[in-house]
Amino acid sequence: MKIKVLEINNYGNDDILITFSSPYGNARGFWKGQNLEKNKSYYVEFEITQTLAWGKGIKEAELEEYKIRYENDNIYICAMFHSFEDNCLTIRFGETLILVETEGAPFFNCRFLTISFGMMNIYPYTL
Repeated sequence: MKIKVLEINNYGNDDILITFSSPYGNARGFWKGQNLEKNKSYYVEFEITQTLAWGKGIKEAELEEYKIRYENDNIYICAMFHSFEDNCLTIRFGETLILVETEGAPFFNCRFLTISFGMMNIYPYTL
């Protein structure tokens, strides 16, 4: 996914928190790469390190559209269900696939899900 870095907060010990914009909204996460510049665009992958529970951190989406936002210390991603196997949920967020470790079993059947969690890691890559 292509993002544009809007804000950089360096907390030391390699903890660099960025705020970014994307085609689907704005959010933030910890940068896990080198050579970061404000107002520059990067291709990235998202890593969600929390285990999310069905019905709590994973819910049916109200709308079938890709979205991301940061609100009240949580990140919300609305994405398409792709697959589920061995407590691992895969969602499609635009052209990006995101893996999410889950607890419990899915108890609803829908095309789009909203996941919510505290923070994520962001890894740059080169096309």
